[in-house]
Amino acid sequence: MIDVCNKCQIATDFTCYLQDIDITTVIFGIIQILGAVISVLPQIIKFQQAKTTFGVSVFMLALATINNYSLTLSLIMNKFPQVISCSQNFSLCMKNLFSQLVSLILSVGFLTPYIQYLRFQDKNNSYKRNIVTFTILIILIIVSTIGIILSGIYYSVCNQVFSSFISVFSIISAIAACIQWLPQIVETYKSKSVGNLSITCQVIGVPGQLITLFLLISTNNGWITWVTCIVLLIVQSILLFLLLKYKYCNKRLVTRSQLVICQVEVS
Repeated sequence: MIDVCNKCQIATDFTCYLQDIDITTVIFGIIQILGAVISVLPQIIKFQQAKTTFGVSVFMLALATINNYSLTLSLIMNKFPQVISCSQNFSLCMKNLFSQLVSLILSVGFLTPYIQYLRFQDKNNSYKRNIVTFTILIILIIVSTIGIILSGIYYSVCNQVFSSFISVFSIISAIAACIQWLPQIVETYKSKSVGNLSITCQVIGVPGQLITLFLLISTNNGWITWVTCIVLLIVQSILLFLLLKYKYCNKRLVTRSQLVICQVEVS
């Protein structure tokens, strides 16, 4: 890993922090970016078409937003000089920031259905609580972003304050990631139904986590991020198993019911 606190020979040249990325990593990175976009679109489209929140956990959407936003901040802060170098060598810079780009896409990708959930939810007491939670979350996002920018300007990326921010957001992301899918697993298990949750997102998301894990390790990101990715992979795989199980079982039940009805009508 390149030590971002070792200054380049030329103070204004941040390209010395960039690493040469092999073609295999570039291909995986491009696939992961496309996969990230494709993995979040089905849920957004399904929400827009169904206009119902049945079977979807709002806590999962909130935790997913917290996880991906915190991860995005920690990844960007961890490679802050590389981010700055984009103005000097954009092509090589982008090759060094695949994980950051994917995390940013997922942040927007989960925030959008979170907003859709609030839009289509029944206007009851639960709706009011969810609106308050969402408002607090947005305020925290704005405040934390401003805090990071100010700490980078006034303390530099090698100061203990900036390093502490990285650790805090990494820990928040790790905790949120580990429990992100648990509310949805509980919701799916209780309803014994897929509901309005997109299976396509999970089918794409699980292999995507494997590619993410490869990229996090190959591009020298911190161990907390890739350990978190492993936990997320396991939990999301459990959710995918439940979704496929209930979809298959419910489909069989419907088929049997239709068969019984037909037999009764014939008799």
